[in-house]
Amino acid sequence: MKILHLTPHMGGGIGTVVMDWMDKAIAANDHYHRIVCLDYANDKAKKWAEKKGFPLAENMGRYPLLWKHEISEVDIVLTHFWDHPMLADLFA
Repeated sequence: MKILHLTPHMGGGIGTVVMDWMDKAIAANDHYHRIVCLDYANDKAKKWAEKKGFPLAENMGRYPLLWKHEISEVDIVLTHFWDHPMLADLFA
């Protein structure tokens, strides 16, 4: 199964929560995971994704044509949602 994780960013607090959640999800299955950050990903998140072996794209809010086509190619789009202006703009 292909899963696209959509998140505003992968910063300190929220990024740690998302990474911990994904560690459990990855351990429980062998699905393909990809993360699209609308804004930045900090160094910790980038190193973590590299170690886990799946792609993490950052600053994609500026380039929706580079990733929106993937929505039709995956089985699940999981939005790690919190009140963030970039998500509000995306879903408006």
